[in-house]
Amino acid sequence: MFFEQKIDLRSKRAMVNFLDGHYRYYTMNSWNRTTSYANRVKIPYLGLTREQASRAYDMLDTDYWDELQPIIDDFTSEMKGQYTIATNGRSGGYLVLYSKVASGIDDGLSRDEFMDWSMSDLRDRVELVCRFDRASDEIRDAFINLLDNCKVVEETVMVPKTVKRIVCSTA
Repeated sequence: MFFEQKIDLRSKRAMVNFLDGHYRYYTMNSWNRTTSYANRVKIPYLGLTREQASRAYDMLDTDYWDELQPIIDDFTSEMKGQYTIATNGRSGGYLVLYSKVASGIDDGLSRDEFMDWSMSDLRDRVELVCRFDRASDEIRDAFINLLDNCKVVEETVMVPKTVKRIVCSTA
């Protein structure tokens, strides 16, 4: 467990502290000031060895997200499409929990507002955010697996290109 935490679901204070203290990041762009639960997945914050970090920077220029997307798809499916995970930030350095309408979750709620929630509602939200954190751990683990078991190679690929040209008929 890297992101996921064990939360005492019997304690309102523990659940409120968890939700109120969870890392958050902007949804869409910072100018909209809407945030949601998030995890920072920038290379220096993933707890990698020096060798893994070096390979990770090489990996950034590949289609490595194709290998990680099934984890997000599984999460979205498990959430019956109500929630999903997307990357955000200039370099995609944050995993952000989104509701199906691509909005922030619990944006701007204060500790006191959380305290007004029922135990059942708090438990449901904590379980959702913990599941998001577990999915973030699964993504991190899969990325580390790529770093440890794959290598980046350069290839020259010929890409067909459609062009327009002038063809004149001879008279």
